[in-house]
Amino acid sequence: MSVDFLHRFQRDIALRSAARRPGVGRTNFRASSPEALQRRVAAIEATGLGGGWQDGDPGYGPVYVFTDPDGHELSFARPLPAAQ
Repeated sequence: MSVDFLHRFQRDIALRSAARRPGVGRTNFRASSPEALQRRVAAIEATGLGGGWQDGDPGYGPVYVFTDPDGHELSFARPLPAAQ
């Protein structure tokens, strides 16, 4: 596994930011395709737990924010562009 791969993985998956209290603020997931993203959004909205679209942090773009049944804030982001 190359260092470049690990750097890209960490850059795209892990995001740390300041919060008022310790713990995970929001967990972001990337969809595997635009179609998968729309399917997830539709499924989440059907549960009534959807929070809607928000501007994401830099590098994420728009994210669909929702809460899980335990009240944790989660979001789905668009897929990454294909590597060239």
